[in-house]
Amino acid sequence: MDRTALWLHDDGSQFGLEPAMRHPGRRHPERIAALIVQSGDIHQDEYRPEDAALEEHWADPSPQVAPLVRDFLGRVHA
Repeated sequence: MDRTALWLHDDGSQFGLEPAMRHPGRRHPERIAALIVQSGDIHQDEYRPEDAALEEHWADPSPQVAPLVRDFLGRVHA
C-alpha cells in the first residue's frame, strides 16, 4: 500500500497523526492521501490541563510514559 486515508476520532486523533508526522527519519506525510478528523482536537491551542499525559508521551514516547497515557484514556472514556 503506497497511500492511505486516516480517520481520526476524538482523543485518539493525536495518536493517528503519529505514524505520518512524529518519528524523525520515518516521516512519510506523502503517504497520507486524506485526513478525516471527527470530534478531534489536534491543535496545540486546544489542549487542556488534563492532556498533560499526551504531551509527555509526544515528547518522550518511551514505555515508561505509556501507563500515563493509558490512565488518561481510561479517564476520558469512562
